[in-house]
Amino acid sequence: MPTKRKVTSSRVPYPLEIRSLHSDRLRLKEPVAVLIEGEKGQVIAYAPDLDIYGSGDDLVEALEDLRLSILDLYADLKRHRGRLGKDLQAAWRYLTEVCEESGDVRQRSAAVVSEA
Repeated sequence: MPTKRKVTSSRVPYPLEIRSLHSDRLRLKEPVAVLIEGEKGQVIAYAPDLDIYGSGDDLVEALEDLRLSILDLYADLKRHRGRLGKDLQAAWRYLTEVCEESGDVRQRSAAVVSEA
């Protein structure tokens, strides 16, 4: 289990990347940039490329909340992709570039095996 890290109060966000969504449904092909900020006992993990955030009492909770937000956003945008406005279309394009559904991974692996 990851060690919980406290983030001290900071108005200057510091950058990091998440490389996994901890999901069986969706995986990251590329890392997602995240800005971490702490204020009043709360940690905020903000993904500027998607304009969404997660929050928690510590860094681990904030990142896990952000991961869940990304999974929810992907599912919502996929379900409504024919009716998205300009900003949400941009978010969907970004997600399809950096994410891959688990079925896509299995299909690609099977194709590589069958080519061998």
